[in-house]
Amino acid sequence: LEGYEIYLKDPSEYGQFFLSNFNGNFYLIEDGTANYCKKCLEKEIRKIKSLKFHKNFKKKFVYKINNIQPTYGLSDKIKKIYLTGILPVPEIIKDKVEIIDIETKWNLLSKEKKKEILDIFDINLEKLENLKNEKEKILLITQPLSEDNIISEEEKIDIYSNLLKERDIKKIYIKPHPREKTDYTKVLQNIEVVIIEKEFPVEIFMLLNMEFKKVITLFSTAALNFKNKYDVEFIGTKDYKVLYDKFGDIKI
Repeated sequence: LEGYEIYLKDPSEYGQFFLSNFNGNFYLIEDGTANYCKKCLEKEIRKIKSLKFHKNFKKKFVYKINNIQPTYGLSDKIKKIYLTGILPVPEIIKDKVEIIDIETKWNLLSKEKKKEILDIFDINLEKLENLKNEKEKILLITQPLSEDNIISEEEKIDIYSNLLKERDIKKIYIKPHPREKTDYTKVLQNIEVVIIEKEFPVEIFMLLNMEFKKVITLFSTAALNFKNKYDVEFIGTKDYKVLYDKFGDIKI
């Protein structure tokens, strides 16, 4: 793979496979707030120094990862880290980071190129146009907190139920994370729930000029794409001990 440009997310098995087994020009793509999490980076550095980090049976024999690489761009094999700058960049990785403006790059594309990108996600433009015409929309961007074993399913539902109840929201549009399995139409009581298909990135809304009265999230990076356009409530991790202990104080 020498001479090729390879774009990946290094915490994933496929990312680790390529970093472990090949030499090439590797570039890291933003993976949510994790890339901006100083606590996560410091934890990763400590893990690198641990012998246990290099003794993972499943990674070695199932995924064929023989030489586990540090994540979040800390590997010497990662030449550059592409971020959107939605949070302050940690000093640890600053020398590798290049900030890109997705909206500017999108606007420079031809109609044909834009259609190619939309076709990748099999986006129903007619359905989105109908959604675009609905007024006073409040968007909740959820996260796979139970699917990633950070909290239980019940705890996740309680958090989202309470934050909607506290804000007296009667109708909510929800953009679930692609990995989520929760059926919010069944678990959120006394509220009208409209689920927006989860197979495409929420940034598409920004690129297609979708308007929302308000965007709410715990700490999903996706919501920060709207921070200069709409009212964004980025709740953060501070009020939830288990999230704070895991990720540190994530806030705007």
